[in-house]
Amino acid sequence: MKEVGSVALAALTALALTAGATDAQTNPPPAGSGAAKQKAVAPTIAVTVTNRRGVTASEFDTAPTGSAVFKPLLKKLGPGKSAVVMFPREENCSFDLYVKWDDGTTSSISAFDICQDGKINLVE
Repeated sequence: MKEVGSVALAALTALALTAGATDAQTNPPPAGSGAAKQKAVAPTIAVTVTNRRGVTASEFDTAPTGSAVFKPLLKKLGPGKSAVVMFPREENCSFDLYVKWDDGTTSSISAFDICQDGKINLVE
């Protein structure tokens, strides 16, 4: 289990990125073929995020390492609460994380390997 604390970062927060389903077919099956339209789901990794701080994490954003485009994954993770978030399975499992806390502080970490354990504890 991976713990993230303010000693190294200030106080890390929650994550979560959902991967949406995409159509496996671009054209409908021929009429009368009886073939059902199928959907392909992008490979994902489930990560459990637990807020062990005494403050609500109001926002948790993530981006593939080195990308400037962060996407919100989780909002309002209260003290002592956990949530499972889905990350897209990237080639190297490395993501940059950003957390905004209700007390006005923020935390961030670069190149976090989400494939390591599947759990993140947000601690003081």
